[in-house]
Amino acid sequence: MKYFIFLILFNCNLEKFFLFNNIFENEIKLNPKIIQEVTMFHEKLFLIQNGTSEILAIQENSFLLPKILFKKIFLLQEIGSYSYSKEKLKWIISSNEKTSIVKNINTIKNNDEYIFFEFLSNEPPLELFSVPMILKNNKIYFNGLDYFKEHPELIKTNRIYSIYQNGKFLFYTGEEKLVHKIKL
Repeated sequence: MKYFIFLILFNCNLEKFFLFNNIFENEIKLNPKIIQEVTMFHEKLFLIQNGTSEILAIQENSFLLPKILFKKIFLLQEIGSYSYSKEKLKWIISSNEKTSIVKNINTIKNNDEYIFFEFLSNEPPLELFSVPMILKNNKIYFNGLDYFKEHPELIKTNRIYSIYQNGKFLFYTGEEKLVHKIKL
């Protein structure tokens, strides 16, 4: 029984060791911690905080030297805890929500595996805003920052998010107004 418990602990630490070593090839490790983990069919998705950045990584779901299939680094200085206020149509400081740049991670399986989420950004002249990103087969399928960066609804409400419904990704503003859709 002791050996079995040791093996489980060893395997968990080994997985973290490979994950952190594969992710932080060129980046500086600043006390990284996994804040979200999603197990999918062949992969595991990790959201890791490291100082003033967050890393979204997809790792092969393997016991033998798993490799990183996708990695995206989100940088934002001193983000703090924010939640979206529908009344003010902006992101406000909140003590209720965990500090996170990447928010609302969801996965769906529809012939291919999709991961969709929204992330906070801060690009002048806009205030803090969030836009969606969709990954398909470990590649960026839709980048909301490129698509919505100068969209009048993003400028007005500081938020565009996505939901998946009946084979389509629907994109809404902070006012719940439909602004775009993609059919799969």
